[in-house]
Amino acid sequence: MIARLLSNLYLDGFDRAMLASGYRVVRYSDDMAIPAPDRAAAEIGLTRAAEALSDLRLVEAPQAFLTSASSARSDWRARTTRNSCL
Repeated sequence: MIARLLSNLYLDGFDRAMLASGYRVVRYSDDMAIPAPDRAAAEIGLTRAAEALSDLRLVEAPQAFLTSASSARSDWRARTTRNSCL
């Protein structure tokens, strides 16, 4: 429980940087989804996320990926999972 609290405190700067870039991040601890209107915006969001994580001395996990929404809408989500410290 304390680890989740600490990761949320540490990643507050990431959340703010993503909001400043125009992306709203849905995050639970270090697992996250970045909703985007299309694939191109999702790829940009994933790049912005990598940059924001780098500023915190974190790197995205190799299994970071893009996935389409499972609903009928054509939303895309850029998603990274399990970030780790350098």
